[in-house]
Amino acid sequence: ATTEIYTLSLHDALPISIDGLVAEGTKVYVVGIPGSEPFGMVLNAMALHGGAPLTNAPQYYYKVDDLDGLADVFKGIARELVSCSFDLTDPPTEQGLTNVYFDGEVVFLDPENGWTWVDGDTIELVGAACESLKDGQVKQVQIVSGCPTETPK
Repeated sequence: ATTEIYTLSLHDALPISIDGLVAEGTKVYVVGIPGSEPFGMVLNAMALHGGAPLTNAPQYYYKVDDLDGLADVFKGIARELVSCSFDLTDPPTEQGLTNVYFDGEVVFLDPENGWTWVDGDTIELVGAACESLKDGQVKQVQIVSGCPTETPK
């Protein structure tokens, strides 16, 4: 019997592991915290393999210079991940009987700062409504059919 031994460096092993996640449809966001600077090349490789590299910075990973900035990095990543488009699994037969609610408050059908129909089964938040969702100001989104659609007066 023959035994084969494979040796992978950290530089090789982590990107390969990340490739598996990406192949399953998961983007990997790489964050470097203070003290990780010696591993910048590895972090860059991980970020490139992860499918979500930064394009407007000298490095491809999210670099945090002090831990006080970590929350802002996570907020930025979350903002990127939050979608303002909702595909309805059971769309209403009549679009004029649908409303959107943020934390129990109605969001008006408004093509500039509320929501709109994209097609027969997709609603998209636009303008200020989308920004509120992406900024984390909204805890719950509800899309309810059965009552006449609310519009600005």
